[in-house]
Amino acid sequence: MRKLYAILVLIALALVLGGCSGQNESPAATTTPTESVQEEQQEQQEGGNPYYTTSEAPLSGDAKELDEMVRPILNDIFGGAKAESFLSGSSDSGMGVSILYVLKRPVENSDLESLKTAISNLGFSTNYGGVNGQDFGYAFTKDQTALLIGGTIGEQRIQVTLGTG
Repeated sequence: MRKLYAILVLIALALVLGGCSGQNESPAATTTPTESVQEEQQEQQEGGNPYYTTSEAPLSGDAKELDEMVRPILNDIFGGAKAESFLSGSSDSGMGVSILYVLKRPVENSDLESLKTAISNLGFSTNYGGVNGQDFGYAFTKDQTALLIGGTIGEQRIQVTLGTG
């Protein structure tokens, strides 16, 4: 008898949550004829672009400082950048912070020189780096600070890491 009662409760719950309440459904939204074809195409493109579907990670502390330094560069080169996630830590010997950005458009080979130049304009020296297949990575130094930037050509994510110590 308990099993039957449990099954009936589950069915009733499913009906209530499923919307079988006897009320009329509201009509579905339709596109208006005034919406242009260009707007529809843009919406379709944005739907497949991770930049438009990614929520901005709330940055704090050292991550916020790194973001203030790097995001203007990424916005300039890639047309936009969002911090998707970050990791931050510190010890007696220094601190480190890493931010994963989602870019508005994929990284191209031609962007790498602009990226290196912009970081150099902040006073950093290129320590080493390059491209291996489709993956790229660069290390920059300034005083006791290291800035690492890496990602993949053709992708829309780029990792930026700053360490001091």
